[in-house]
Parts: sequence; structure tokens; C-alpha cells
Amino acid sequence: MKQYFLSINLFLLLSVAGFGGELIFPSYLIPDTLLKDANAVVRNMECVLTIHSDNNASYSIRKAVTIMNEKGDDHGTFYAFYDNQRKLSGISIKIYNAFGKLIEKVKPDDIKDYSAVSGFSLYEDSRLMIYEPVINSYPYTVVTEVLLNYKGYIQFPIWQPQRLPDLSVEKASLTIRMQRDHEVRWYQRNIGFEPQVSTDGNTEVVHWVLNTLPAFDRVVFQPPMDEITPNVRVAPNDFTYDGYKGNLNTWKGFGEWLHKLLLQRDKLDEETVLKMKSLVADSQDTLEIIRRIYKYVQGHTRYVSI
Repeated sequence: MKQYFLSINLFLLLSVAGFGGELIFPSYLIPDTLLKDANAVVRNMECVLTIHSDNNASYSIRKAVTIMNEKGDDHGTFYAFYDNQRKLSGISIKIYNAFGKLIEKVKPDDIKDYSAVSGFSLYEDSRLMIYEPVINSYPYTVVTEVLLNYKGYIQFPIWQPQRLPDLSVEKASLTIRMQRDHEVRWYQRNIGFEPQVSTDGNTEVVHWVLNTLPAFDRVVFQPPMDEITPNVRVAPNDFTYDGYKGNLNTWKGFGEWLHKLLLQRDKLDEETVLKMKSLVADSQDTLEIIRRIYKYVQGHTRYVSI
């Protein structure tokens, strides 16, 4: 009998190894308090924001979510945006059955890469990586890992583990690591405690941990989720974006950064000036001059959302 219980305990121990070992999250270990009204349960979500300099940062996300039924399938979809300033790396997607057994390790070629073009724009430089699991047996667990590398930044993702009412959260954490000469600021909502702050040499570490956020019924005229569920917004003090340095400590500092973006933008280069003079050289009629320049601009200029 002792050997029987020893085997059971060993099995449970291996089943909840968590992110430190093999990522296995059997659904039968979800507390009953998190099952009510839940179509999906975040088993563990670890987010780490590391500030290396005013133009270099990284944001890692490791997340395990158990999908309870077909209504929760959207919670198992992996998606991540990137552009010229944000690059993705280290993407890993694994799918486990109800008992924590690995049933699929997603291949890189199975992750789709789309242009994230909005309906009103001809072109945008944002792109989207997305993978939608096709699993017919519930519950199942999707474990994802991704690293977002910033080459210049002005803002960071909002940390909000519970984004929809039908989603429970078993555990979620956010860690910010920053050099003391490249500090960031944060604003937290619906969190009843201050983060743990510590130092590691010249690095300051800020850490939040949330446990047991039950799902709930959506009500009519419900406020936005960021007004009623825990979330943290992070902003830098000093930053560099596309080669332009700025500071967000004051509105004046932000305004000065915007002003830099407009400097000399109203000055035409010498080649264009010569082209326009040549275009209207044989005319003294103001309306004709306007017509020629306007027609030229129409034929050579496109405004897009870059």
C-alpha cells in the first residue's frame, strides 16, 4: 500500500513540474473555484521585461492555458505582432491532453505569418504570427513561449492576465529587470498590493504575482476589462525610437520629442526644388502653376500607414 501511494505522489509531482521542467499541466488539478463560468484557465503565465538600454529591451512570455470546451478555443490561439522595431524569436508551442501527455509539438512552418493590415490602409509594416490549434478532445492545454526583442521603443505591452470574463487565472507573474540608469515607471490597477522590489547588483527587479482569479459572467453595460481586472502598464523614462531620443517624465519632454520628428520636414530637397522650377518655368499663370504641381504630386506621391 505504501508503494501505491508513493507512486501516486510521484506521478502528481512530475505532473506539476511547471516551467522549471517538462511543461505538463493535467486538467484534474485545476481548483474547483476556477472552473465555474470558465471556458479556459490560465495555469501559469510568466512575463519578464528586461531593459538593457534606452533603445534595447526584451519581453518574454511563457504561458500555459487549459481549454475546457469549444467555447474556449480562442484562448488557445497563439498570436504575436512584430514590425521593424520589434522582432520575434524563440517561439515554441506545445499541446498536451487532459492528463498532461504531449500530443503535438508545433513546427515553425505551421505558424502562419500575415501582414497585419487594417481595413482602411493600403500598407502597414506591422505583421502577425498566428497559430490556431485544431483539437477535438477537451480539455487540452496549450503551452507557448515567445521572446519579443525591441530595437527602440516608446511603450511596452500591457500586462493583463485576465482579458475576458470566461477566462480564469491560476497563477500569473510579471517581472521587470532594469539598469538603474534606464529605469521605467509603472501604473497598476485592481491590484491590492505593491510589487516586490529588490536589487541585483546594478539591476533593479520589480515583481508581481497573482493567484486565483475566477471567471465571471459578463453583465450588460459592463465596464472595460482593464477597469475591473488586474493589470500593469509600463512606460520608460528615457527612450529611443527610430533613432530619436526622448523622455516621458513630463508632457513637455514628450512634446519636445514630437517636435524633433517634425524638424526640417517642411524643407524640400534641392533636387525636388529644381524639378518644380523646371515644371513651371514656361508659365506665369498662378492657377496653371498650381495645377501642374498638384498633378505631379498626384502621380508621384502615396500616403500609407507606415
